[in-house]
Amino acid sequence: MTKLFDKLYIKLLILVSIILTFLLRIDFHSNLFDFLFWDSLVIYCGPLYYSTGENPYSLLNECSSRVGIFKYVYLPFFLELFSSFIKISIESFFIIWVIIIFLSIIITANLLNKIFQIKNYLFTFLIMLFSLSGIPFYGFLSGNISIILYMLAAYSIYLTMSEDKKKTLLGIFIIFLISLFKIHLLILFIIPMTYISLSYFKYIITLSTFVPLFVLYNGLAYPVLFKSFLLNLGILPFAGDMGVGLMKFSNFINSRILGLSDSYHTGTHNWKVIYEGQFNLFYDYILSLLFIIIYLFSALKIRKSSFSILPDEDKRIKISLAIIIATLCMPRLKQYDLLLTGISCLYLINSKILQDLAIEKFKKMNRKILIIFLNLMVLGFFSIKGDNYFIYPICLIIITIFLVLFFSLKKKNA
Repeated sequence: MTKLFDKLYIKLLILVSIILTFLLRIDFHSNLFDFLFWDSLVIYCGPLYYSTGENPYSLLNECSSRVGIFKYVYLPFFLELFSSFIKISIESFFIIWVIIIFLSIIITANLLNKIFQIKNYLFTFLIMLFSLSGIPFYGFLSGNISIILYMLAAYSIYLTMSEDKKKTLLGIFIIFLISLFKIHLLILFIIPMTYISLSYFKYIITLSTFVPLFVLYNGLAYPVLFKSFLLNLGILPFAGDMGVGLMKFSNFINSRILGLSDSYHTGTHNWKVIYEGQFNLFYDYILSLLFIIIYLFSALKIRKSSFSILPDEDKRIKISLAIIIATLCMPRLKQYDLLLTGISCLYLINSKILQDLAIEKFKKMNRKILIIFLNLMVLGFFSIKGDNYFIYPICLIIITIFLVLFFSLKKKNA
């Protein structure tokens, strides 16, 4: 991997992606100050409405034009927790938040550089932001709190790689903490579960049970607010804000191929719509659950497999595979959910094990074409949309090719 950045076509792909990201994702004709970090003030405005007796789950347009079409979508408990933010001005909060977001991005790149032992911080930083059609960079510009949460997730991975029990337990606990804020981030437990000792599983199971209990507590302690919280989640298919994750992928299959569901609204981002309850999500939930079972089975197979005679390299391969699997399990995959994904895909594609697998399976020229093709998928620029609909199939193709090659050749050589 340290020599990857020396490949000319990799440099050109990164450069093209950076240029197109700035040209196509940033509206230079608008007021950039109003455009950047549009998600930042949701954390401020929700608690502000709560403190003044207004409905914090309504449109936040009276708080700031920056959040004019957004609604608060976090558990009621955090309205009280973040209410201390309103003691400072909205301008001061915005400045502090942007500084925290910048620091989070810098720290995340540093942690990924250490996790994957790339030994080139600039390379890691550029791949993290400008891979996958520049979608992670677009997520960074949103200023969403997930940028902070994924920094903590990267730190948890870094800790769980250690043989020190206290560090591993702390890493597990960090995933638990961030999942309290965004429940679906429980999926990130898949990552350490592919390489840590089985003795830690009891801690993961115990902490995982506390997350639904925390949700139940919110329902009991804040019944009216909790109902509004659920309504805001239920409005996502109407608002066109389902992202490109597992639920959208399942809905595409059910609506376009099987004819079992109505198609979600795509890319409208209209949070002014009124909840009508017209979508039947039953079939989408069922198909999503089926995919999750398949992904979990794959994670179990990865855990039991050995990808390298070098323990550290084996662990890094498992981490890259598990991050991609966790990405595929995300029910609502947004731009900021991809901060760990691009570098994981690239590490896997250019790993020695994939090179060796391709050599055994293909001729030399075909192997080169395969590697270049996969790198192009990760570093190429395919769409200017905020939520890139190519991302899910790209990740699925990469991990499928790797696992099929590995397990087919392993069975053949057994």
